Amino acid sequence: MDFCLGVLGQFLIYRIMLKVKDPARQLYLAVPREIYNTFFQSQLAQVAIEQHDLKIIVYNPTSEEIVQWIS
Repeated sequence: MDFCLGVLGQFLIYRIMLKVKDPARQLYLAVPREIYNTFFQSQLAQVAIEQHDLKIIVYNPTSEEIVQWIS
């Protein structure tokens, strides 16, 4: 869980920096399906998704396919 929180924090900082350089660009967080089905279903992650209006791409790392777009 600590790893996921660190990744989420880095993503949010990167998004802030990107808004300064290129405010029109949409940034998505790419998340493996297993992580989305575990960590991103937690209450903490759901609150972060809602409050920070996260846009997420869920992918299957084995088949390298996008499973779901969440925006």
